[in-house]
Amino acid sequence: MAVRPRGQLSKLPQLGALEQERQAFGDVLLLNGSAEIDAGGTSGLKTLTWWKHAVAQLPNARWYGKADDDTLLNLPRLFERMPPQPQPTALLGTIKYACYSSRRFKHERSAPGLPCGRSKFAQSRHEGEPEGLAATYEGPYAFALGWFYALPNALGARLASCPYAAWFHDSALSATSEPYFRKEDDPMNGHWLHKCLNTTSQAVLPLASLGPRVASNMACVSNSGLYRRPHNRSVIVHFLKTPASMDYGAAVLRRLRRGQPLLPTDKECCTRSVWPDSWAAKRLGSEVCAGL
Repeated sequence: MAVRPRGQLSKLPQLGALEQERQAFGDVLLLNGSAEIDAGGTSGLKTLTWWKHAVAQLPNARWYGKADDDTLLNLPRLFERMPPQPQPTALLGTIKYACYSSRRFKHERSAPGLPCGRSKFAQSRHEGEPEGLAATYEGPYAFALGWFYALPNALGARLASCPYAAWFHDSALSATSEPYFRKEDDPMNGHWLHKCLNTTSQAVLPLASLGPRVASNMACVSNSGLYRRPHNRSVIVHFLKTPASMDYGAAVLRRLRRGQPLLPTDKECCTRSVWPDSWAAKRLGSEVCAGL
């Protein structure tokens, strides 16, 4: 299950603890071929092994999904958005657009119809990278943010068996010089789908995007973009990284459901519950959540 370090890739840093967890409780799935970022962050090189496993173990599933471990899913609301007979290239999630360079293992933000490789980031050059990599960006294509997305059976099977995705995965793991694979996940998975479907002149068909009204990063002091407070019509809530944050989110939803006002110290309580390791949270006492 371990891979030799390449760039910022390493063996799974918590592999020993995960093996003990699996042995004791059987609640952790460890898949050969996965890799993680050495100094923190998320490696998308865990996801192809998941799609392969899911398709092999559940060949008759209608949908295959992936969610971050700090994401709350409101399953009844989610199922309402999952067509029972989806188009074979449908994609459900919070939809964005990107271009991707498999030569750099990097994406650039984009939008439908925009040329690729024009951004300042795409035209930058990491130490050791060859020149001209801005010309290797492909797209734009639709992808879904990794906090949650789902593929219908046909698209999941297509990705799991796609030669391009397998080649990309192996290339990233075996790189011995720049460019190395670093922190890439959501746009990279979208790139795999884009390339795999391109062989038959197809493209993903995004369903209605899970936008700010139904999907949010847990907000304490901001209500802009996707940083919004959850409510009882929410489909997904992200950034719930601790048991206390889950308890806080559940308490807020109960108060909203009952028509009760939020605490006068709600922002402070949110900070203490959702971001307990932050500098601001460590200055707050438990009284800011009294009565929640």
